[in-house]
Amino acid sequence: MTVPTRHRAPPRASRVAPEHESPTNSGARRVGAGGTGPVVPDRLLKVEEAAAMLGLKPATLYQWAYQRRIPVVKLFGPRGALRFRESDLRALIAGSVRPARRERGGGGLDL
Repeated sequence: MTVPTRHRAPPRASRVAPEHESPTNSGARRVGAGGTGPVVPDRLLKVEEAAAMLGLKPATLYQWAYQRRIPVVKLFGPRGALRFRESDLRALIAGSVRPARRERGGGGLDL
């Protein structure tokens, strides 16, 4: 008798803290010119806000959260409200940037 295997989600990308965050205040950020102001907590976004920021449907974010493909904050226990740290979404966007391919022979755009 064989045991059925479950589909495993791809490993989650580790969160890289921006240079203005230290390991002791990973949920906070500095405000002000040059990031030298007081430390304030990282903003928690609702599903609709996070979806708008990423240009996705809210249903996609719910699915990614269920599959643990994106870091989430669960408020008030396992069946509580879902929130997304703004810094996590910015790190996701920054880590997803792909540079344009360079054409050989000068066939690219002149910028």
